[in-house]
Amino acid sequence: METSYWRVPFFKGFSMRIHALATFVVALLLTTACPKKSYVVAAAPAEPGHFAVILERSPTGWAAHCEVGCQWTDVTMSCNGCDVQLDASGIARAYPSPAPKGFAFVVSDARDGWTARGIQGVRWQNLSWSCGAVVCRGRLDETGVGSV
Repeated sequence: METSYWRVPFFKGFSMRIHALATFVVALLLTTACPKKSYVVAAAPAEPGHFAVILERSPTGWAAHCEVGCQWTDVTMSCNGCDVQLDASGIARAYPSPAPKGFAFVVSDARDGWTARGIQGVRWQNLSWSCGAVVCRGRLDETGVGSV
């Protein structure tokens, strides 16, 4: 009596190709039927980098001076009552908004000052700043707004 690894009573009389195919099908069923755990690794939100900008609204438009965290020092935009996007690369009209780089927020003219809506790189969502003067200045950073 010959003993062989390939001679299993269940497969007795099967040809070698049928045996290989049956083995493959059983292995496939076992691997697909066994429950598997899926792992999803979510990227942690990036911590906002430090920046500080002095923002000024006047009747003729916007001006900003970057103290730290920008690729620019001074930027301006002449427009009356327009919304602008300020980010690490500069200033632009908010609509249509350019793809932001680094920190980014949109500032809008308000009756007695201005409002800001955070886009990215800030810890706030909406801010407002009021001034009694014609030219309204405030210091914005990743944590909020304050006086100059």
